[in-house]
Amino acid sequence: MYALVRLRGYVEGVGYRAVVASDVADALGLKVGDAVRLEAPDGSSSARISAISKDLKSGIMVTADVYMALGAKNRAVLLKKVERAFEAKVVRIGVASDAPLNVEEVKRALSFISSSRIPIFTNFAGYFYTDRGWAKIVIKAVEPREPAYISASTLAHLG
Repeated sequence: MYALVRLRGYVEGVGYRAVVASDVADALGLKVGDAVRLEAPDGSSSARISAISKDLKSGIMVTADVYMALGAKNRAVLLKKVERAFEAKVVRIGVASDAPLNVEEVKRALSFISSSRIPIFTNFAGYFYTDRGWAKIVIKAVEPREPAYISASTLAHLG
């Protein structure tokens, strides 16, 4: 089940986290720790529910890494609870940055996504911070099924 919610802005920090309004949480059966998929016209991403707020009305606030992936100008996003996710065996990723990146920075980004335990899917977008600024990571394909989690045994192909 999807819900159309208002993107109220972002909270400080990174980590693919979201704060949802209590009315949205009740409607979708969300609780702290649940994974959600967020879709906007400019991009899609995932987050874990870190808090449920009574102050927000039909809205959601996300961390900066998710906010940039959804496109800051969009105010309405589709929110879906991820009921079940699988383990990804192989992912194909694309990386975009204004400055050249080394392999260690890309490995660190994948490790961060893995430790955040957020589900990924085709066209998933997220941002990570490097010494030279923000870089965007896009998941181009997930095998064998999606949504899926990245683990230490997941193979990643760039391109």
